[in-house]
Amino acid sequence: MKVEDGYSIFLTSSAWQLIRTALKDGTDVSIPASKPGGAAISVEWVQTDYTSPVTGGKYTSEGGWADYKPETPQSPKPGDAVSGSRIVLLTSDDDIRASTTVDEVAAYFQGIQREVESYFQVHDPKVGRSISIHLELEADGKAGIKIVATPEMDTESLNALHGKLTAVPAARTSGPIRP
Repeated sequence: MKVEDGYSIFLTSSAWQLIRTALKDGTDVSIPASKPGGAAISVEWVQTDYTSPVTGGKYTSEGGWADYKPETPQSPKPGDAVSGSRIVLLTSDDDIRASTTVDEVAAYFQGIQREVESYFQVHDPKVGRSISIHLELEADGKAGIKIVATPEMDTESLNALHGKLTAVPAARTSGPIRP
């Protein structure tokens, strides 16, 4: 027995040209519905490459990179000096689960977030700054921490922030994790 499933759509010449170009160039495109309640179509490419802004290391994930977002996102509060935007895990989900628990890693990330927030509440709270923190968790309970800030921070401030982050108890792992 042969079972088939499919659908067809009618596109305008200009919509088809946009889709052809996106497929040829490897770019994303979205064609909105032509009328209310109609179907829209989009072509979105899976991002497989990532370059660390801290180390310059290049990483590839054949299945693409997953976005992890809190179940209950927190809106920035008035007076917050820091807003976290994302976490890129450079270790597979399976390897993380084999080394530690989600709760351990989440608690560590929350501790890092609290220390960054606490630091910037006192130091440069009004300076628009982008900070990338590269963390490497080791089986011995230590964490390697590298920080890049734009605009740059002076050495004394960078060392003070690094000291606060180093004081956060690292997640217990049985093997290395590169979040």
